[in-house]
Amino acid sequence: MITAALFLLICASFLVLILKKTRIAALFSFLTLLWFVFNGFGFLPELLLSELQTAPRATAPVWKQKNLIILLGGGKAPWPAADGFSTKILAVPRVLESARLYQLCKATANDCRIIISGGDPSRDKISEAQIMARELTESGVNPVDVMTEDQSNNTYQNAKFVAEKIRPADYDTIYLVTSGTHMSRSQILFSHFGINTTPAPADFLSARGRHLTSSGYNFLLADLASHEFVGILQFYIYNWLGLNY
Repeated sequence: MITAALFLLICASFLVLILKKTRIAALFSFLTLLWFVFNGFGFLPELLLSELQTAPRATAPVWKQKNLIILLGGGKAPWPAADGFSTKILAVPRVLESARLYQLCKATANDCRIIISGGDPSRDKISEAQIMARELTESGVNPVDVMTEDQSNNTYQNAKFVAEKIRPADYDTIYLVTSGTHMSRSQILFSHFGINTTPAPADFLSARGRHLTSSGYNFLLADLASHEFVGILQFYIYNWLGLNY
């Protein structure tokens, strides 16, 4: 989204230049340069990320008698594994964090369950939840403690379908594991469906130094962050209009 805005500015600059609107072309060129510097040097992504990544890492989670960890899918990528797919790289920390929390919970001898939410939007005949379940069991998680929800294709459906599979009252503690940038939107949606969660962000992203070599990465971060803000706005608009995703 942020990258698209830069592309549109560049196109507009060339267009007005071709039309010989030199003053307007100079203005668009200045805006393009300003937009590139503001994003590429990390100022905008840092600002956006600071508003999204407010939850600290769950370094000392409090476990009670019955505990649930909700793990949200984040895409899949082709991989020469048994089923031909693995979790997409940006979502791998979610699997690792869920496994870590599970082991900490099991060490207390309390009841610990994981529910993985993620469907098959690309129609590869295997869901994100199935892939993550395999990766969790390979990390030492007992398959008996793993549940899957494999119909959801977006965060709204993650929350909706998980709410249909569990009763929040059956658990004393519910941790939500997803990317740090994704946590705010996820908690809003889960709360909308009556599931109050404790955030357990799987990662923390930050922009790189103020130099041109990091501009591509910083644009990626700005795109990720802006996507979350648009998603939050979309939820409130849809909810106000009474629409479903």
